[in-house]
Amino acid sequence: AGGEWRVSQARVHWDILDKFQEAAVQAGIPRTADFNRGCNFGIGPFEVNQRDGFRVSSASAFLRPAMSRPNLDVVTKSHVSSLAVDGKRVTGVNFMEGSSNETQYAEAEGEVLLSAGSIGSVQILQLSGIGPRKVLEDAGVALKYEMPGVGANLQDHLQIRPCWKVEGIPTLNEKVHNPLAKVWMGLEYAIWQTGPLAAAPSQLGAFARSSPEYKTPNLEYHVQPLSLDKFGSDLHRHSGFTASVCNLRPKSRGSVTIKNNDPRTFPSIRLNMLSHEEDKQ
Repeated sequence: AGGEWRVSQARVHWDILDKFQEAAVQAGIPRTADFNRGCNFGIGPFEVNQRDGFRVSSASAFLRPAMSRPNLDVVTKSHVSSLAVDGKRVTGVNFMEGSSNETQYAEAEGEVLLSAGSIGSVQILQLSGIGPRKVLEDAGVALKYEMPGVGANLQDHLQIRPCWKVEGIPTLNEKVHNPLAKVWMGLEYAIWQTGPLAAAPSQLGAFARSSPEYKTPNLEYHVQPLSLDKFGSDLHRHSGFTASVCNLRPKSRGSVTIKNNDPRTFPSIRLNMLSHEEDKQ
């Protein structure tokens, strides 16, 4: 697709992923070339945000091209301490630069857009006095606007990551442990921007139903041409692949709450996974 934010096909191919896809089709999961067509039931390759093999991010697509605009100032290595609240209106942002605890203030002429993620946005709102009364009182934050839902209803996709050892078909495992193969992977990407270095770990996806009672898929598979004991560890020395699966619509609910009124203190994150009986089935 065109535009600043590019969506394209991955520039790598693995026979092991073709075999997994064939097995899924035999099991009743149809092939699909597009997970965004309305119903995502099916199996197919994940598309990537790349332009000619180079990753496209929100920074490279939108922010960097706009850096020369006179109405844009980007402040990095800073930590938002709270929002400035006047009644029910946010008028600006309080923040600290670097390791300094000195608070600075940026006033908004129009509106403030809070986009700090599902954890950070909650923390900033609660530090600003917006959230459940008891949470704020326990943390020593003055209540400005009571909103019981701020920090509630936290959901995440619990995922299991089974790996399989295979024989007679190449995977990334043996390439990583072969010096010549590693050199070739580097050259392939440097010259053509193709191959394993041009791809994300999960290259094949599938959406399926755990039982016929679900009208739409409630499971998602991420299939990778590699295997390892845990993230951060070395790939296995034998050939292997991973087909992780997650629950797309968990019933368990967690919470995010601040521990005190210090903006640099990590909030308390309670996922409460498997707290709902249906998620255990």
